[in-house]
Amino acid sequence: MFWSEIKNKNDFISIGKKVILSKNEEVPLDGNIIYIDKGICALTRTTKDGHEKVYMYFKPGNLAGFIRHLLPKTQYPKSYIHQTVNTIITKTEVTCYLIKKEHFFDLLKENSRYYEDLTYSLAQNLSNVLEHSSLVASENAPSKICAMLLEFSEPKNGQDVLHPCFNYSEIGNFLSLHTVTVAKIFKTLKNKQYIEKIDGQLVIKDEEKLLEICNNEYSFSYKK
Repeated sequence: MFWSEIKNKNDFISIGKKVILSKNEEVPLDGNIIYIDKGICALTRTTKDGHEKVYMYFKPGNLAGFIRHLLPKTQYPKSYIHQTVNTIITKTEVTCYLIKKEHFFDLLKENSRYYEDLTYSLAQNLSNVLEHSSLVASENAPSKICAMLLEFSEPKNGQDVLHPCFNYSEIGNFLSLHTVTVAKIFKTLKNKQYIEKIDGQLVIKDEEKLLEICNNEYSFSYKK
């Protein structure tokens, strides 16, 4: 998945208001577009029975919340849920810049080079949504989890580490898997020494084997 930083971030930051949000806080999107400077956010929807579904994540360097300001409300289909249901929730403490939509689009009008950032952000988000949809719809549970481990781990002290915000419940919400299934697969991966928990953090020990599982070149039983 893609989380590359936009080119002209300083220009967008300069017209925004810096805010620090706590973990599990809703990002104030009304009339705003956000630039994420630190932390992780997720595009989510809470179902009628109170369960959270995660569709995509945003990391530092990303613009978010602009889609609702690009699509004309008069053309929304009756079933459209984007405005009323989907929200962006912080998964860690987040430092971001709230940019008034008027200021954001005025900046784009001033210089066409800023459209490159908008286009790149759109392409990046679309790619991530398509990859997530394909993963959830087409792959088995071990493949889904190994793909997420590989995509979301980050280098730290010479090792690839999964951020602690990605607990079993979070992973299950993103991959449409039951938490028990996630726990069983993680237990198997640990027993096989493909991953290891060190000082409270999940560390990838055998990236090659995880990639084989992700590509359905190797399978294992986790039912017991």
